[in-house]
Amino acid sequence: MSRDEELLPDEKALLHVNRHPLVLISRTWWVTLLALVVLVVGVAWTPPAGFLRDGRLFIVLVILLAAFVYFDIQFILWRSESYTITDQRIILRRGVVSKYSRSIGMTRVQDVTTFQGALGRVFDYGNVEVESAGRDGAEVLTFVPHPTEFRNVLFECLLGGSAGAGGGGGVHD
Repeated sequence: MSRDEELLPDEKALLHVNRHPLVLISRTWWVTLLALVVLVVGVAWTPPAGFLRDGRLFIVLVILLAAFVYFDIQFILWRSESYTITDQRIILRRGVVSKYSRSIGMTRVQDVTTFQGALGRVFDYGNVEVESAGRDGAEVLTFVPHPTEFRNVLFECLLGGSAGAGGGGGVHD
C-alpha cells in the first residue's frame, strides 16, 4: 500500500519523511566491522597455496554476499519507516511484511517538542515528541531529518495556516 492510498478522501499530505540515513549506519556498523575482522583473520591464517587458497576465495565471496544481503534488508527496513504530516493527522508507519501504522489526529495534538544533540545538529536530524490527548500520551519520533522544518509544518497545520507558505511545505522523500 502506497502512502497515498492510506490518505482519507479529502486529506492532503503536507510533509513525508523517512528516518535519517544515519539510522542505517547505527544498525550496520558492527556487522561491517565483524565482516572485516573475519576477512582479515581468514586471509592472514590461510596458506597461500593448494585447496585452501581456492576455499579462501569462496569464503570471502560468501561473507561479502551475506553482508550485501544484510545491508539490503536493513535498507528495506529503513525505507519502510516513515512519518507523514497531513492536513488532518500525523501518520507513523513501519514494517515490510507485518505493518504498523499509528495516526494522531491534529485535534488531539497538545504539544510538540524537538531535541537535537551535537551530532544531530551536525547532520540535521533529531527527535520530535508529539504529545497528544488520550491514553497513550506522547509519541517520540526518532531520527527525524530536519526536525525544525517538521515541527514548523506541524505547527502551521495546527494553527490553520497554509503549510506551503514559508517554503516548508511540500512532500519530501
